[in-house]
Amino acid sequence: MQEQAAPSPPPGEIEFSRAAYDIFLGLDAAHRVRVGAVAALPAGGREIAPGLVSIDAVPGLRVVLSQERELTTVLALTGAVAAAARTGGRQAS
Repeated sequence: MQEQAAPSPPPGEIEFSRAAYDIFLGLDAAHRVRVGAVAALPAGGREIAPGLVSIDAVPGLRVVLSQERELTTVLALTGAVAAAARTGGRQAS
């Protein structure tokens, strides 16, 4: 019996690393929309390595993306907004 290959994601698909998704779930709706917009049309960011881009979604929330063909992966969400989302809204100490 042959193993079937994993299906290819649809064009323009956005994936999240587990850590980024956990933080994403802690963001409010406005910040989630901003992260989605940045991931869908990543422009104006800083290339930190080939295929890796870092973009400010809003002040205090930076999105690190990997781009390969038509697939964008959100690898990390960093900054004060992400730290607050990680701690459930409590200030990180």
